[in-house]
Amino acid sequence: MVTKIWNNWKSFGLIALALGVLALPGCGGSSSGANTVTVLVTPASDVLIVNQSVTFTATVSGATNLNVTWDCSFTTVTVSGTTSTTSAAKPCDPENGAVGVLSDKQDTTVTYTAPSKVPDSTKYNGLIVKITATSVQDTKKTGSAQLAIDSGISACMPPILTTATQAKTMTIVIFRKNWKRSVTSTPHSPPIDV
Repeated sequence: MVTKIWNNWKSFGLIALALGVLALPGCGGSSSGANTVTVLVTPASDVLIVNQSVTFTATVSGATNLNVTWDCSFTTVTVSGTTSTTSAAKPCDPENGAVGVLSDKQDTTVTYTAPSKVPDSTKYNGLIVKITATSVQDTKKTGSAQLAIDSGISACMPPILTTATQAKTMTIVIFRKNWKRSVTSTPHSPPIDV
């Protein structure tokens, strides 16, 4: 009788041990042992003025190979009435540099340089440039950053109260990053060249 009880407990113990071994992969990890690869690009967004450059860094997690490949694309927006439509992404053309270029491509960094002039708004309305890093280990995993391009020029005119018969002078202050110019004009002055 003791032997029969012992054999039943022994069988029960083996079954419990087998169930415990089968349940172990569910404790703290996947049964395949695979990590989830993620790619983070910094800075995630920026506004650049013409000719300005920014260096992007890609951080890959969950992979043994931390390298990425880099790509540049852009979208534009067309407006019809009250409806706006974003175009399909197009590759940046390094030949003409109309929307900027990538340079100094490294395993985890790349430099983007904005074009030398603001892109033509009739061709590039609502331009958004997208810099994408793709994991070398898992090419389905990407991270990206978005850029807008600005002329960097703004003008400030103080309010002027005048009548049609008064000849007043007006000072216009024009700002650009790291640059400022003040111009004084009268109603009969030639066009202002800044």
